Amino acid sequence: MASSVRERLETYGPAVFIWAVVAFASFLKTGPGVMRGTLPGNDDYMRLVQVRDWLGGQAWGDPVQDRMFPPDPLISHWGRLSDVLIGGLVKVLTPFLGAAGAETAALLILPPALLLIAVLLVVRLATQLSKAPWVALSAALTAGLCFPVFYQFYPGRIDHHGLQIVMALATAAAIIRAPKSPNFALLAGALCGLSLWVGIESAPYVAAACIAISVNWVLSQETRAGRPLMLFGLSMAGVTALCLLISPAQSRAAAACDAISPVFALLTAAIAAAMVIAALTGTKIKAPFARLLTIGGLGLAAAGVTVALYPQCLHGPYADLNPRLTEVWLSNVSEAKPFHRTFTDNLTVSLAMIIVPALAIFGLFVLRPKETVITKILNNTAARTLLIFMVLTALTGLIQTRMFSFSGALGAPLAAIFVAHMAVKADRFELDLTKALARVGLLALLSPLFIPAVIGLAFPTSKIVNEQTAQQEPADTIKIECSEPAALRALDAFPAGFVITQIDLGAPTLTATRHSVTSAPYHRNEKGLLAAINVYLGTPDEARAVARNIGADYLIACAEFSETKLFTKMEPEGLLANLIAGTPPAWLEPLPLPTLTGGQENPVLAYRIKSAE
Repeated sequence: MASSVRERLETYGPAVFIWAVVAFASFLKTGPGVMRGTLPGNDDYMRLVQVRDWLGGQAWGDPVQDRMFPPDPLISHWGRLSDVLIGGLVKVLTPFLGAAGAETAALLILPPALLLIAVLLVVRLATQLSKAPWVALSAALTAGLCFPVFYQFYPGRIDHHGLQIVMALATAAAIIRAPKSPNFALLAGALCGLSLWVGIESAPYVAAACIAISVNWVLSQETRAGRPLMLFGLSMAGVTALCLLISPAQSRAAAACDAISPVFALLTAAIAAAMVIAALTGTKIKAPFARLLTIGGLGLAAAGVTVALYPQCLHGPYADLNPRLTEVWLSNVSEAKPFHRTFTDNLTVSLAMIIVPALAIFGLFVLRPKETVITKILNNTAARTLLIFMVLTALTGLIQTRMFSFSGALGAPLAAIFVAHMAVKADRFELDLTKALARVGLLALLSPLFIPAVIGLAFPTSKIVNEQTAQQEPADTIKIECSEPAALRALDAFPAGFVITQIDLGAPTLTATRHSVTSAPYHRNEKGLLAAINVYLGTPDEARAVARNIGADYLIACAEFSETKLFTKMEPEGLLANLIAGTPPAWLEPLPLPTLTGGQENPVLAYRIKSAE
């Protein structure tokens, strides 16, 4: 028993230590802002609004955000699982900390807690691949220092991506266990169904899970090899159907391609049917190639049925988006950009995205070096499963860079094999001090932050230079940005109304005030986005017509936004350009906003829209 405890401490102790260091550093980055009400991104603000509305009495089955473009309110496409985690923490902590304190505590606690689970899962997966020395520490370092991964777990980062990363790792771990313990296939299928409910961004790794468990069946020679395949399919379809059943009525009725809907219920049911048929025929079809043809054909049939009934989804969730929104908004969203554009814009960030998948490929080569790569893929369930997950999410990351968060986490166990392999090279030195220094140097050199940071310093982009310049401000100076609640709360001094907001001001304004807004960066907010874009890019007269047509009461703007730079460059004579130049039209009355704490002028430009004469 003592030996077992010691082994666990040796395996997971480094993970807890690395997690604590990363969590503390992350708190220094965003924690003070969270305690002021500032969150890392738009989705975090919007999630908090959704949680507040639910805790405030909005029905579970009511996904409508009434304050998001009131003429045609936003119907949220997010699942409620994240709301349950955040809202549950708030409910538990409220009796001890009060409502406001409980909310802040939940924002600070939940992301690091999920990060701890993610790091422990990576270590577990890595030690399943290899028992070599330094693997556990290497896995913790690789996962904990992978920027696309730990960025999703900053304090205040309550959007669902961190939860999805944890679910993806748990799904891979369950699939690896399934051949020997088939009930783990039930867990893997359930996690896939829940993942689709949380957000359709999960689809690539759900597809990877389907492929991985199918390949396990194809390559297995065991008589009961079909049981995990069957259990996975039935569990995934059943949980997907259950999640759809407890989703809002709008989700059950509409054939949506961007959220859980009848489309995904049908697809998972068809995949389950394909897996059940394959499993039942597997007792007679044992040759791997014949099994591959069987499961491949049945899988294509399942996809074909879904596409035949819902062909619109073949083009993705943004296929019907207004072309003007694609040009002005979506093509400029950083996480939705294809990788080649991110590579052009920011070399450092791009390298940070791909460094762990690249190290993972090296890890595959050094794992059991006497075996060929093909042999490892065919015979090693853990390596094969993680490779499938990593490659598929990395390929989708080339289309939308947000998926590199998943490929980084899923590639970390394999990458750790390479890092540990290199750390062992330090044993060649005879002196203990030299050996220790060499090992520390190798671990640092191969950490996911080192190479991108060095290249970033050697070839700085304009964005990095700007960040370095910003850091030269006095350490005791806290500059309040337009999107921070500390600046936006001043708007509550005026009667509640309908505010025309720039796209990146909408969600923070909803969080900080009682006002309604036109727009936030969500494709389902199409009419609101178009209205806001037409106001800010239009001439003053065109903007006035749009503002009065939608019944808006106020308009706000921010001079410092990258969105502002883009819009003023696109339309130098547009309304936004006039506002930044300090020449608002006569139909806009400037609103005096009080000076912020510390004597800083409020950066928000606020106006009342005068009624028509």
